[in-house]
Amino acid sequence: NRDCEFLSALALYLQETYTLDPNRCYAVGFSNGAFMIHRLATEAGDLFSAFVSVAGTMPATLWNARPEKADISFFQITGEKDDVVPKQSNGSAQYSIFPAIEDVMAYWAEACSLEAMETEEIASSLLTKHYSAETPQQVWHLLVQNGRHSWPTERFTGIDANAQILLFFEALNTGS
Repeated sequence: NRDCEFLSALALYLQETYTLDPNRCYAVGFSNGAFMIHRLATEAGDLFSAFVSVAGTMPATLWNARPEKADISFFQITGEKDDVVPKQSNGSAQYSIFPAIEDVMAYWAEACSLEAMETEEIASSLLTKHYSAETPQQVWHLLVQNGRHSWPTERFTGIDANAQILLFFEALNTGS
């Protein structure tokens, strides 16, 4: 399938046609689209500056062929009770062909050479941020307490995924 080629061509077309800033070219996906985001990050990371995956993970075939290094920023939002995304924290990874999301996020942080890490609590959920003083890249993982395979909203989880994504993009553009 040629999805990455299509999305890359679309991004280039939009950048050229509307003189969009290539340093602010982001890709966001939910569920199956979030699985695609992981593929796009590994195959077209040089075209997009940041990726956001909500309720997705890296497919097993991609995990087995992942590149050693990456030069991207990545934000993963995972529901604690998501029954599609395998996790070590609840034991579901041992029954899945997909890698545990904790392993995937550790990979992104390591591939981007991000040594520093901090955590913060947001509405009883845990946000982990990986960063480095040496590079502008960041890798964030928000584990949404009681979240399921859904787009987190303040009404149901106390988390506004849209606001968190915008904060991520803002942090990339301000270096904070």
